[in-house]
Amino acid sequence: MVDSVDLGSSVKSALRGLQRTRQQTSQTNERLSTGLRINDPLDGTQDFFASQALTNRAADLTQVKDQV
Repeated sequence: MVDSVDLGSSVKSALRGLQRTRQQTSQTNERLSTGLRINDPLDGTQDFFASQALTNRAADLTQVKDQV
C-alpha cells in the first residue's frame, strides 16, 4: 500500500489557490454576517484598535449625554 502521494507542482499550486479562495470566502461571509470590516486584530491590527477606541469613546459620550 502507498503511504504518501506525490503531487505535481501544478496540483499543489491549484490546491493552494483553492485554500486561499476558501479563506477569503470565509472572511467575506464573516464580514457580511457581522457588518464589520475588521473583526479581530488579525484583519488589521491598527484599524482594529482604532475602531475599538472610537467605539469606546462613542459609548462614553452617549453615557454623558444621557446624564445631561
